[in-house]
Amino acid sequence: MPEAERPAVLGGDPGSKQDAQTHFAGLASAPPTATVSEAPALTFDRTTTFGYHHALSYQIVVNWVIAEHKSQGLFQTDYGRHDVERFWLFALSGEQARSRTAQLGEQLKPSNTALAVTR
Repeated sequence: MPEAERPAVLGGDPGSKQDAQTHFAGLASAPPTATVSEAPALTFDRTTTFGYHHALSYQIVVNWVIAEHKSQGLFQTDYGRHDVERFWLFALSGEQARSRTAQLGEQLKPSNTALAVTR
């Protein structure tokens, strides 16, 4: 597949703003998990507010997901434990995926940004 048509493949992990910066370079036993950088390509802040008087946050969406997956058992134990989501770009996406991922981050960024784009 030509690199321009190759999708940007991202892996995500929830975390907390209080945690030390999380690094991930891939799993030695699984070469397809190699990342472009050890630092996340995108970080999304779930506590960013929106709506009338900024009364809502993106954590509401997470709560909807938890409610929809109540049969998953331990998923509910994560309720309220994470306030950010970090995404790593996998190297198998190709070099052009870096700029496409940064572009995606810019397109998704609200005016009071929840999304931090790492370059």
